[in-house]
Amino acid sequence: MKKPSELKKVAITYIILRVIVIACMLGQAIRGNWSNAFLCLLALVMFALPVLVQKRFKVALPGTLEVIILFFILSGTVLGEIYNFYGRFPH
Repeated sequence: MKKPSELKKVAITYIILRVIVIACMLGQAIRGNWSNAFLCLLALVMFALPVLVQKRFKVALPGTLEVIILFFILSGTVLGEIYNFYGRFPH
């Protein structure tokens, strides 16, 4: 069982990252980049995966692992695919 302070930190991180992805999705939709807006939508769906895995398999992921997973999803889809950070910063 997670501590309430750990749950609060994970929830705050989750909300901040969702707001970032939603802002990115709106920006891409305004520019007319519908494929990138769809990637942002897909990232939002993937953000729900840790919670679904925990409920489906009745396991408790540590809060740190959840945050790492969320940052990996953000960096892979939004930063890597949409803003090409991996091409700009090769190392």
